[in-house]
Amino acid sequence: MEASGKKRTYYVQLPDGYDAKNPYPVVFQYHPLGGNGWQGLTMYQIRPKMPKAIYVSPDGLTSGQYQGFSNTNGEDEAMTRAIIAELEAKYCVDKARYFSTGFSFGGSMSYTAGCNMSDVFRAIGAMAGAPISGATCTTKTPKRPVAVWATHGDADTALPISMAQPIIESFVKNNGCSSTTAPADPSPCVAYQGCKEGYPVVWCVRPGDPHAIPSFAAAAIAKFFQQF
Repeated sequence: MEASGKKRTYYVQLPDGYDAKNPYPVVFQYHPLGGNGWQGLTMYQIRPKMPKAIYVSPDGLTSGQYQGFSNTNGEDEAMTRAIIAELEAKYCVDKARYFSTGFSFGGSMSYTAGCNMSDVFRAIGAMAGAPISGATCTTKTPKRPVAVWATHGDADTALPISMAQPIIESFVKNNGCSSTTAPADPSPCVAYQGCKEGYPVVWCVRPGDPHAIPSFAAAAIAKFFQQF
């Protein structure tokens, strides 16, 4: 596939027993720096907990010696939209249920999906993300609300949590939530209160944790997505 004049590669996993008459949700899985789309298919372990969905894992572009999602001039957004067009031409897709997840650069690209492509994405599950993939919602209001589940370790030195907090605050505002939170499962997650119905914001700050994927993420993200 070509997007923004560059060849792009992505991998697709259909659900077992795929039925072309049944519309399936689509989960984009963006890999971290140093990973690739093939690894992205399995590294987040969401599919075993949410099997009735189509999973898509694209390769990032090489930056230095590693692949990532810098989204220079919007090229990773263009790739995502081009993948969506191909998916909708080939498969039976539920266009109201596009989801995105990922860690590090993948979490950053998931924030970009929620901020810059809110016309497409229903919800995101971002792990240790930051505005390094061009997420614009701190300066530009998304076209529509997007449900958000996000986690970050407060001892992260690769992408400090201070980089993510303004993005979370922008979703809280855009989704009509108050600044009040209540404990959410699993601990230490909290859910912002008063959000527009169907557009929750859940923020899981892990005290003392570094740049890592928490053990509870797969089950929590799968559960979060499946409510929509």
